[in-house]
Amino acid sequence: MFKIFRKLIFLILLILVCYKFIQVHHDVKQVMNYRSLVREVLDEQDTVANEELVLAMIYTETKGKVSDVMQSSESATGQKNSILDNKESIRQGVQTLSTNLNVAQEKKVDVWTAVQAYNFGRAYIDYIAKHGGENTLDLAKNIPKILLHQV
Repeated sequence: MFKIFRKLIFLILLILVCYKFIQVHHDVKQVMNYRSLVREVLDEQDTVANEELVLAMIYTETKGKVSDVMQSSESATGQKNSILDNKESIRQGVQTLSTNLNVAQEKKVDVWTAVQAYNFGRAYIDYIAKHGGENTLDLAKNIPKILLHQV
């Protein structure tokens, strides 16, 4: 009886792993549909951002499943989902990311701080600069508490 139960659990886990693999593969294919648009926007702008980083951010933000593929509306208008055009979303996202990368370089913090600042805001770069210059999970977890105390 125990062997059957163990085989059943193994089979269920195998099915779940296969399902997740297929799901991730589908999401990556969806994001890769934006590759030429990302290249076009990067060619338009003088930026330190690169194609792989922008595509990774699209994957992280939306998996390419909504119009505002980089969730960049808030940095442009202060409102969520106000950008309804993929190219405009990528253009605004690249501009924000590029600015963050430049500020991070000036403040001598790591690249991942600039990436995290895409969601936390540019003040996160200053915060990391004052706390060792390298983005860590502990620092990222503490930032919401620190921001609440500043309000």
